[in-house]
Amino acid sequence: MSLKRDIARVFSSNVIALLVGIITGFLVPAFLPLDQYAYLKTFTLYIGYVGILHFGFIDGLYIKYGGKREEELDKSILKGEHRFLLFLQLAVTMVFLALGIAFKDGILIAFSLAIIPTNMRTLFQFLFQALGQFGLYSKIALLTPNLLLLTNLFLIYVLRINNFWPFVFGSLGVYYIVFIGLEIMFLRRVRGCKPLNDNKELINNFRVGIFVMTGNLSALLFYSMDRWFVKLLFSISSFAYYSFAISMMSIVNVLISSITMTFYPYLVRNQEEDLLKKIKTGLLVIGTVASGAYFVFAFIVRVFMKKYIPSLDIISILFAECPAVIVINALYVNLYKARKRERQYFFTVFRMLAVTLVLNAVSVLLYKRPQSIALATTLSFYVWYVFSSRHFDALKIRAKELIYLLSYLTLFFISAILLSWWQGLIAYPLSIVGLNLLFYYSEMKEWVRENLKGVGIMRRLRRPLRLSGGRVRVDLRIVGVTLFLALVVVVAMYLRTNHWVNARPGNPVVVKETQPNQPTVTEAPQRKHGTEARDLRSNTANTKIVTVGDSFTYGNPFGPQESWPKWVANLLGVDVVNNARIGQTSRDVLTHFDRDVLAYNPGRVVIFVGDGDAIKRVSEADYQNDIKAMVEKAWASNITPILALPVPYRGLSQPIGAMRSWLTAYAKEQKIRTLDFASVLFDSQGNYLPGMSNDGKYPSLQGYRAMGDYAVQVLEKG
Repeated sequence: MSLKRDIARVFSSNVIALLVGIITGFLVPAFLPLDQYAYLKTFTLYIGYVGILHFGFIDGLYIKYGGKREEELDKSILKGEHRFLLFLQLAVTMVFLALGIAFKDGILIAFSLAIIPTNMRTLFQFLFQALGQFGLYSKIALLTPNLLLLTNLFLIYVLRINNFWPFVFGSLGVYYIVFIGLEIMFLRRVRGCKPLNDNKELINNFRVGIFVMTGNLSALLFYSMDRWFVKLLFSISSFAYYSFAISMMSIVNVLISSITMTFYPYLVRNQEEDLLKKIKTGLLVIGTVASGAYFVFAFIVRVFMKKYIPSLDIISILFAECPAVIVINALYVNLYKARKRERQYFFTVFRMLAVTLVLNAVSVLLYKRPQSIALATTLSFYVWYVFSSRHFDALKIRAKELIYLLSYLTLFFISAILLSWWQGLIAYPLSIVGLNLLFYYSEMKEWVRENLKGVGIMRRLRRPLRLSGGRVRVDLRIVGVTLFLALVVVVAMYLRTNHWVNARPGNPVVVKETQPNQPTVTEAPQRKHGTEARDLRSNTANTKIVTVGDSFTYGNPFGPQESWPKWVANLLGVDVVNNARIGQTSRDVLTHFDRDVLAYNPGRVVIFVGDGDAIKRVSEADYQNDIKAMVEKAWASNITPILALPVPYRGLSQPIGAMRSWLTAYAKEQKIRTLDFASVLFDSQGNYLPGMSNDGKYPSLQGYRAMGDYAVQVLEKG
């Protein structure tokens, strides 16, 4: 059994899976509306818990067959265990299917249908992994993502469906295709063997596996705790951004799993202390390198997927956990299993679950942001990293390792947070190479020698150079120190100039969230455009915009972060102050006009009122007088007014129609630009267009974005 060969075999197949994961990970969220993507990720979050429904039986088989060869197995017993699991999963499926039908819960029905194919696929993956048959394991690992990619491409480019349900059913179809294929392959391998049920063995599989399964469940909760906090405490858009960040982390985990999946059978046979130390060092180095994927993802998001720019702050924090994650998964977890410490594994993971629960709760209490939850999750991984190291004498943390990790975290956060993506893409690889050569020069030198033996590279690297008649040996350690010091100089110069105080070009706008009925300011780098000339009715030199109005401008029910003014700020790159409040009438806006508009000294003000007036039965005369008064106030302060026509509202077509007619005529008479959001939200009958509303009352996330896109087209004209 060759560890290098097995890793290379799984890695080569996972490179393809990585490419598929990148395409799928970016393609689906780019195509689906933000809310539909959030619903899809909710389904995948639930599907992650299907694995507990075999009740530890598969984990017991994994422990039982770990390190063995296929010829050593009793295939009759194995066939009996397979049949028992299949019937068990069928019974569990029927229970959840009945519950889903009884409660008329589509998600629960879809969940029940995923139980059999998911857990039976897990059985085959665990079996081949335990037996060290990584060629078969790699084929299984490749099959599912490739079929999912083809399915998603068909849904996106052929059917052009922007609802999450077809993607759910497409995933279920892929699961069953893979399951049937694996069943056929397995039955061929055990052909001629009569299934044997050994009740003692079956019970023993549950007895051994229950601790591993419970530990895995705790680990699953540990890994998904942050998403539950975001889902339950934040808006659906925040959950979409956070789920997208997790998807990016999952792409990197595809390659990390190339290593973690191959270690268990190897560690069953080889547990020398020196070997474990070398493995840990190698995993740490790989983890620090893997973190650099953040800068590639940052480039892709900023250039091609701008609607997910808010997720970059979360991604930058989560990627800092890569070294801890790879050591935990590849080394600690496998060692617990290889040394038959199932109970210790269970209690360790249970404690870590409590740790992450506390840290996430504290982060929400102190600073209620998804970024704080991401930070709490990253800290939890490092707590686990330190805690489990105490259980293995050869892996206890030394001062050198601690300093190395602190240096890595410092360099990563400097590159990810203080530098732009392209600066980080240059600085981080240089700094991490220097850091690794500085701390682990001898280990890296030995690794290079072993892997480049016979190529002649090492001989060329060690060949002496002639400088001024003398001989100087090129030492990789000097190169490492030089790169490290060069980075320190670059960072010092960067910090000295205080560039980070000013918003960098291309950065997302920052929306300061407030409670309802409080103004919201959307800030962005100012971008001058047009002529500097201005008169009493035009101030093109001042790009700041203030928006006032009711729920349709505030962004109800999602909040200002998902309002159309937020999209305007994002797309135009100007400051937008959203001073809308839920339930306001034209008189309310006029009353607060000095405070909400004039005090900000904007170049333009968008006045979007009328629906609140119709609901509260404000007279047409009062509405018209209030609009005229606000327009006069704006002109008197050299602010350009823009009037938005009221949009259709259930049961109020007559008063709203009258307001729209008068406002259109008044704007034409006074030569005031207007916004008619109904043109992008409603059909000719006054009904929301498909996807533009979730409740038939207020716009959906897709609807607010459509409003923002439309407003930008109008506002860019002057």
